[in-house]
Amino acid sequence: MTETTRIRVGDIHLSCQTHGYGEPLLLVNGMHTARAWHPLLPAFTSAGYQVTLFDQRGYLPSDVPEPPYSYEQMAEDTIGLIEELGIGPCHLLGGSGGALTIQRVCLLRPDLVRSAVLINGLGNFSPAGRVIVEATAELYALPKPPMAAVNMAVVIANLPAPSYHDPDALARAMTLSRDVLDPRSAPPAGRLGHALACVDWETADHHTELETLTRPVLVLYGQHDVLFPPFHVLRTAQVIPDARCVEIPGAAHLYFPHLDTIARHALTFLDKRR
Repeated sequence: MTETTRIRVGDIHLSCQTHGYGEPLLLVNGMHTARAWHPLLPAFTSAGYQVTLFDQRGYLPSDVPEPPYSYEQMAEDTIGLIEELGIGPCHLLGGSGGALTIQRVCLLRPDLVRSAVLINGLGNFSPAGRVIVEATAELYALPKPPMAAVNMAVVIANLPAPSYHDPDALARAMTLSRDVLDPRSAPPAGRLGHALACVDWETADHHTELETLTRPVLVLYGQHDVLFPPFHVLRTAQVIPDARCVEIPGAAHLYFPHLDTIARHALTFLDKRR
């Protein structure tokens, strides 16, 4: 089954697509398009999961309301989508801002969540990560931001340091990231909205709240991630009652080159929680 629909959730429409049959699994994007998840679909659908992916507010063909946005707002969008589709309780998987969205969904509506896989996003940003997201928001807030150039600067800031000296690895990462960060899929208002959501996230303590996260969680973190470094993630995950942490070797914050590794660890985790 492959079906693309636009679902009204609150005051916006979200575009979603469902693949396969079986236990429901919802994929939540961060600051990238939902099509970035497409390489994961064969592994999940062949393992017996009905996979739904959607573009969050700010990413076409979902609606692009005027900023600012917040992750609380996007969590409510996700909750509304789960309810409209009638797939709860479901498994959730998301990366970066998608992981932060899922963190809030787990806390607001644990009855809708069977388990969660969080990739490169847990608790608050690191001090360096906070500087990066604030600078990114300032760039996107320019009257006429050079979207492609800003996106590439964001990509470079979130690649593993070893790739800086490997022209082939750098070229592959840039090509892949250029596709999933396509400015045509995320108008300036959407990119700014998501960047401001990151800034807003840092106005509250999102570490202590994890003590009340009752759903089983797999935390995948990049070996070279600056926004959510390994020591930061491991310390944060200690407060979650039921959490397992796995490092993605060679990965920084941009996890697209490591989707095979992500699928393998996610399926091992999810299959034990059917």
